[in-house]
This record gives sequence, C-alpha cells and structure tokens, in this order.
Amino acid sequence: MGTDLDKELEQLKDKADSTVLQSIVFTEEMARNVRNNILKRNRKPSFQRVVISLTAGCLSILFVLFAGSMFLPIHSVEGPVSSSVKWEPSPIGHGTHQGNPFSYFGEKPVRIITGELYENQGQKAIWLLNGTFDAEAEITATNERGENFKLGDWKVGGQLYDADAHFPASLALPEPGVWKLEVVTKGEPLGHVYVEVKPGVSAGNRSLFEGLIVPYLETNKEFAWVGEKRFASIHLFGIDGVSADKKTGYAWVLVESYVRKGDKLVTQAGFSAPMVFEIAYVNNDYQVVSHQMPKDGQEYWPSIEKMFPKKQADYLKKRKSIEVNELEKLNKNKAAHQLK
Repeated sequence: MGTDLDKELEQLKDKADSTVLQSIVFTEEMARNVRNNILKRNRKPSFQRVVISLTAGCLSILFVLFAGSMFLPIHSVEGPVSSSVKWEPSPIGHGTHQGNPFSYFGEKPVRIITGELYENQGQKAIWLLNGTFDAEAEITATNERGENFKLGDWKVGGQLYDADAHFPASLALPEPGVWKLEVVTKGEPLGHVYVEVKPGVSAGNRSLFEGLIVPYLETNKEFAWVGEKRFASIHLFGIDGVSADKKTGYAWVLVESYVRKGDKLVTQAGFSAPMVFEIAYVNNDYQVVSHQMPKDGQEYWPSIEKMFPKKQADYLKKRKSIEVNELEKLNKNKAAHQLK
C-alpha cells in the first residue's frame, strides 16, 4: 500500500509540474501526511459518493491515475444562478512554507492543489483548509445552471504547508464550464473554489487510449479480413473515465492494409467507423477488453443510439462522419516506413 501511495503522490506532482502548477513541491512531510490520511480514511457508504480507487501500478504514458464512482445529482436549487454574475476560475496563488514553494487555486479558508480538469474524467486533488472545521468534510459542486452534485465525504488530515488541515480527494465533473466547489463541515459551508472544466479529452487519457486501441485494431483477429499487415489510426472524441479501474472510449477509427506497387502504396482493404472501446485494469496493466461497432444499413443510426451516450451520438449525427484525411495520412506514413 505504501508503494502505491508514493506513486500517486509522484504522479500528482508530475502532472502539476506539466501544467499551471509548476511550482508545486511535494515535501516528505506532505507525502507522509497524505499517506496517513488515505490509510486512515473511513468514509460512510453512499451512492452519491466518489470512491477513490488505489489500484496498484500505472502505464508510463498515463500522467496521473484518477479515481471516482459516478456522480449523482442531489437536486437543483431554486432557479438558475443569476446571469448577472459571471463565474470565473479562482486565481492561482503562490506561497512558500519552510522554504518550499507551492501553488494552488482559490483563497483561504479553502484552496485546492490540482491539475487540469476535463469533463467526465477524474483528477486527483489536495484540499487545503484553514479555520474551524470538523473531522470530516463534504464537497459539493454547483454549475452555472444551479444544479448541485455531491462529490463525496473525506476524513480531514493534519497540517500541510500554511494550511491548518488538508485532505486528498478526486474530482470528476460531468460537463465543461466553470464550477463552484464548496467544502461543507459541521453542516455549514467553510469556503469554496471556482474551477474550470475543459471539454474534450485530457492529454493523459488520449495517450492511454491511443496507445492501447491502435495496436488492438492492428492485431485483433476479428479484423484479420483487412489484411495480415494492417495499419490503424483513431480520432478519440470522448471518454467516460471517472473510475480508475474501467474506462470507456469513443473513437472514429480507420483500419487499412496496403500493398506496394512500384513507388506507390495502394489500399488493399479497410474500414472506417465509429466504435466504443472498454478499457480495464487487469493484472497490473490497462488493456482493451471489448469493442462495439454499429450495424449496417437502416440499423446504423439506431445502433449508434444504443451504443453511445446521447452526447456522443449527437456529436456523430452532427458530423455524420469524421473527416478521415488525417487518419489516412497517418496510416500511409506508417505503411511507407514498414512496407519497403
């Protein structure tokens, strides 16, 4: 368990170093406090809770393992948030504690250390608290429409940097935009932070999915009819990545085989289609465990609606098909290097 926690801390540090939080320094004291807090965590079960999964190991291409169960709406508040108030992400602050610089979002009494947030994809975070609070803290999220979501309850740990207390948590928000994240303790709000959730797919998830799906398409026997030596490229346009153990990717794929005729590469066979891929953490590694393809003819769009969440299905209906020119260039480039 200790090794796993060390990896998580190092992964969060690496992620922060590669984004706007470049000045974060993880001290031994910080590592010890976070480790002890995770080991002592004793959350009450709830269907409205994000559960942090401490799965051992990770792929080197994954910047940071993230965790959480599906978020469930608590309720909608009375009407949308006033349109006259423009929500903006909390500013980035910088501090130094015992010679160690650190960066964060927000202001006391509630601040947060985290990397970039993307829709429907978990991201680890460390919360810094000041003031008077209970031994357990709850996080709620509110979007600009006034919809509330409960993100979980966590045991509050000891001091960290210039904060009176801290706790590690996972953030997973269902849609892009600015969100208000509020820490509630003793039944009362302690403070809040505004964060921006970006649309699309994070760089870490893109690397993970592309690194697994492309070789899967090129080696899976189900696609052997395309050719023994085939080349695949994908356009990843969506992810359900809240859980660390199981993720779903939505991609437009192009799989082709080529033959060389003189100086030219000629397509021999292939297919282009939207597909759904399930990725799971099995035997200390991520792997593609299943895929789905739409049916042909009149059943094409009905099968799309069954396979994909509404957001992804709407995306496909608007696009009708993904431009495959770039995917063709990628496949041809790989074929040119391998088919001498």
